[in-house]
Amino acid sequence: MSTAAPQRPTTTCTGMPERREGLSGGLLALIYAAVVLGTAAVFDVYRQGNPAHALSSAFGAASLAMFLGQFVTSGRFEGISGRIGLDVTMGFHRMAAMVALLFAVLHVLLLPLRMGNLDPERLLVRLGRMLTAPGNLTGILALILFAFLIVMARSFRGRRGLRYEVWRLTHGIGGVLSVLLLAHHLAIKSHTAVQPIPAVFLIVLGVLAVGALAVVYVVRPKAGYGLGFVVEETRRRGPSVVELTLRQTKPRGWSFRAGQFAWIAIGGRHTITDNPFSIASAPEDLPRLSFLIREAGDRTRQIIDLPKGTPVAVDGPHGNFVEARPAEAVVMIAGGIGIAPIRSLLRSAAARGDRRRYRLVYAARTVDDLVAAKELADLSAYLDLDVRMLVEDGPAPQNGASGRVDAARVHTLLEGLDPAATLAFVCGPPPMMDATVDMLLKEGLGARHIVMERFDYDVAGDPICRGMRRRFQGFFTLLLLGVAAVALVAG
Repeated sequence: MSTAAPQRPTTTCTGMPERREGLSGGLLALIYAAVVLGTAAVFDVYRQGNPAHALSSAFGAASLAMFLGQFVTSGRFEGISGRIGLDVTMGFHRMAAMVALLFAVLHVLLLPLRMGNLDPERLLVRLGRMLTAPGNLTGILALILFAFLIVMARSFRGRRGLRYEVWRLTHGIGGVLSVLLLAHHLAIKSHTAVQPIPAVFLIVLGVLAVGALAVVYVVRPKAGYGLGFVVEETRRRGPSVVELTLRQTKPRGWSFRAGQFAWIAIGGRHTITDNPFSIASAPEDLPRLSFLIREAGDRTRQIIDLPKGTPVAVDGPHGNFVEARPAEAVVMIAGGIGIAPIRSLLRSAAARGDRRRYRLVYAARTVDDLVAAKELADLSAYLDLDVRMLVEDGPAPQNGASGRVDAARVHTLLEGLDPAATLAFVCGPPPMMDATVDMLLKEGLGARHIVMERFDYDVAGDPICRGMRRRFQGFFTLLLLGVAAVALVAG
């Protein structure tokens, strides 16, 4: 792919953002709470019993609704993650799984209390009988399997030799098996589930869950290859970075916004093997689509040898690492392979004739790892772009320096700019992002003026992500109290 800026006749860019797809975080939270509390309410309205019985029923129903919701919050649906971002979606997904498990445990622990007589010894005897009763076997197995899926997702993936596609396959199969076990448990143990209103709730939620699974594992693979992308070229860009350039052979009207990413699967393989990669080309480069890929495993090391014409499935675009608000100036901080979406944003700005000020700190381990250095120099001819390169090891690059991104360099980067009219993009290794975001906030940039998105699926350690985690915790605390209130009122 040419390193020159994409050539398109354009007008001068005004800096106005493009509209982001997807529902707002507030609306998504309201919908989620309504579904969970609604399910708890319709199950409890049929319950006649003491408060413990009502609470047990409500927490069981809420847990079921939340578990089925996990299929929809998988990060593959732009209607959910398009505006709030993949990292926020997956952070919610993981915390929701733990809360759903907590609600399921509360459902079990509260059942012995329905008989009255709160003597601890008798309660333990009742609980033991419940857990070992043949009629409860499928429910207990579903609970154990759900707990195992959570532990595996948090501890095993990518850290203990479990291959990515194996993790995804077991995660999906485990989820389906859990649903089947829960369905059997409800069929033989719940008289409420066959009542008209609860049955309708369960059918709708079940259809949504199964439909989401079918879209990800059946519809998307066909659609991804149907876009007609094939390998046009592979080029080595650094010691461990390859540029993969695709060409779309079928006019399908596919488009994306600069800074977004896509999941790709190669060579006719099922998309169970796909991985997310930031798009490194600009929308104006289409029908060519480019990715900068770090060689981190067997599959990524095979990319350099892909023959021309190899079919590639593209599932996307996804992500909100995009310009979402107007700004007079743009600062960017990229570390390592984090230059990929930054390159996309800069190429698009050059193609649009953007006349705003751009400042970039580009950091890598060595000079050889500055894989986009030459292209950034070329882009400076089209943009008001100030590039500052840093390396940690070895000699400093030409017109660059040795060292890491620190508070002094961030201060210099923002010197002379109005924080209220400046947009900052940050992409790189998690520790760098954590530290850099903190520095930007201390320099006066508001959280809404800092754009970042992570592929590690964790709510990380920077101040913005810590704040998001606290909001998640507050939301789920209110949800727990809401379920309890629904139980005591409806039951």
